Amino acid sequence: KIRRTLSEKDIAEIFRLAGDASRKLDADFRVNYSRGPGQLLPYLAMESDLARLICAKAYSDADAGNLEDAYEGLLAGLRISNQLRHEPVVVAHLVRIACDSTLISCLLDIAGRKGIDAAAAKAFIAELGCRSYYQSLPSVLDGERVSFGSGFYQAIIDGRRGRGGAFSKSIMMKNDYAVYLKLINDLKALSRQPFCDLDK
Repeated sequence: KIRRTLSEKDIAEIFRLAGDASRKLDADFRVNYSRGPGQLLPYLAMESDLARLICAKAYSDADAGNLEDAYEGLLAGLRISNQLRHEPVVVAHLVRIACDSTLISCLLDIAGRKGIDAAAAKAFIAELGCRSYYQSLPSVLDGERVSFGSGFYQAIIDGRRGRGGAFSKSIMMKNDYAVYLKLINDLKALSRQPFCDLDK
């Protein structure tokens, strides 16, 4: 039943588009970060859904003996999630890590049960070798502070000037803004420490 569902026309089109997307180095998600906290990011949910859908197909392909298709799909998924690396907000960075974790767990499970040939293994090593979660975190935090932090600040100013809704005028929001900036600054400081020092 799952294999039949995955082969339906609409789902097949999603996989075709995913294959096209995986061949692009970067993606433009057309996000207007000047909106600050009011900006919605629906594409992040789509990224997570796509990673799970790719894993479902990989399991189906592997169980049917199509290991090459299974590994090609997982590799495409990793390339797509890596396109989030330049997004300037923390939540996109976390979604990228979550998608990679989902795809890698699937890869390890299939490889452990079905095996993996040298060519596929080298392709995954090359793709995962370009990951830089830790190194990109400081720039992501800077982007978060500028885009969303400025949005919080503008909302507070609008509230003082009598513009905006109750959200802008809320004392709670001012406290939230202070906590937000402190959290971002603390994370930025932690990001400069080696991993081995973070538990001290």
